[in-house]
Amino acid sequence: MDLAAQMLLSSNRTVEGVGRSCGFNSTSYFIKNFKNTFGQTPLSFLKQYRGR
Repeated sequence: MDLAAQMLLSSNRTVEGVGRSCGFNSTSYFIKNFKNTFGQTPLSFLKQYRGR
């Protein structure tokens, strides 16, 4: 999940693209796992940290 977070912040890939690059075949499963790890969805994470 740390790699996924780095990829979200350092690339222009979509959430789906990052999930697939990290080995998830299902975007919803990737989002669920990301949220369990970071306490927020990948999109919320992006908005919070890219906005800085």
